[in-house]
Amino acid sequence: MDLSDGRPVAESSAAVADLLKDYGQQFKGCIYVYRQEQGPGSTGFILLDNGTVLAAALSSQGIRLNQLDALQRMLALEGVSSKIVELSDEEIRTVLRENPETAINAAPEAPGKPAPAIAKEKAEYDHILTLLTSLPGVTAAALVADGLPVFQHGNADFEHIAAATEDVVRAGSRIARELQMGPTDQIILETPDYKTIIAPVSDMFLCVLAKGDTNLGLIRLNIKNTQTTCKNGK
Repeated sequence: MDLSDGRPVAESSAAVADLLKDYGQQFKGCIYVYRQEQGPGSTGFILLDNGTVLAAALSSQGIRLNQLDALQRMLALEGVSSKIVELSDEEIRTVLRENPETAINAAPEAPGKPAPAIAKEKAEYDHILTLLTSLPGVTAAALVADGLPVFQHGNADFEHIAAATEDVVRAGSRIARELQMGPTDQIILETPDYKTIIAPVSDMFLCVLAKGDTNLGLIRLNIKNTQTTCKNGK
């Protein structure tokens, strides 16, 4: 769908989560999201119908994401610009018809969430990462999926971290399987200068970076509590 379609409502540089709060209710239309980067930029859209996210898609650094994967990634993007346009019911149906792979309601396991619920989910994950990065020695933390950072906090190259996390998880899982150790609960990497803990959380992986002299006991306990909380859906 072209950016010229629909009736322009506003342009914004606010975070996507804030836009979903502002336009999540009593609004039918589309939020077009874009961010300039080195090389291919990030462009995407979120289709809304009175509080329900109907579809989402994002192209970022040559990678195409659809449905909730795209939505979560856009919620994590910083420095974005957006264009909000109003659409009629027929125009919304046209978007869904022309982009069926983006329709969130089309996936039985991933029904459309009201926009406020999505914003609440982001706030919960942001709170988890904020708590972790407040621990002594922790410099950054991120939740990653499919080689991309979904939520992040701290100062680090999160795109690189996300890609490396996927490689480490793949290698660690293979080693654990070959040694018949069972599923991996936490993977710890240590060098003289840095320490890293990677752990599965919900349908993502949590990566925590810390200084080399950091005591990992409290960090590991917090990660374990996070895993338990997310598993129980609290």
